Amino acid sequence: METLAQFRPVLTALVHLQEVVDAEEPLPKNVVPPHWHQRQAVVRLRVLPGQRWLDLRAPATRETLRTELAATLLTLGLSDLDLGHVLGPSTALTQTIARWAHQRGYAGLAYTSRLDARLTLWALFEGAAFESIGEPDPIAPDDPDLAATARLYGLLVSHELPPLAAQPLN
Repeated sequence: METLAQFRPVLTALVHLQEVVDAEEPLPKNVVPPHWHQRQAVVRLRVLPGQRWLDLRAPATRETLRTELAATLLTLGLSDLDLGHVLGPSTALTQTIARWAHQRGYAGLAYTSRLDARLTLWALFEGAAFESIGEPDPIAPDDPDLAATARLYGLLVSHELPPLAAQPLN
């Protein structure tokens, strides 16, 4: 869900599409290009025991960050810190939090997906200890999870590479 969100129509396009009245053809869908799923794979990881993880889903964690990073939050123009800020679009804030956690020996972060609060995402820092469970599986264009997310976002998954441009002969 997180990586496919980039292919959703931008809001201005949605507004323009809503202005189309009495269209004879179906409205166009944004396309997930074939190179996306050809470059992606899924692998299961098991984090090894004995590591510390900063859980941004926990209110106590956010209160600690609110206290520890108070000066930085004010510098970033924030008057408070809540879950919306932690998950929000400010890379300056999210990088500050990650740096704070890394400097204190955390192996990574657990946080809620900004697109589905039921999902937990993990950011593993360099040096985090984990092992792969099995081999990476490529994501096929007809993968059920890919298809479900594409339907949710109104996307079309392209199965074919675009034609190559003609190359001049020398």
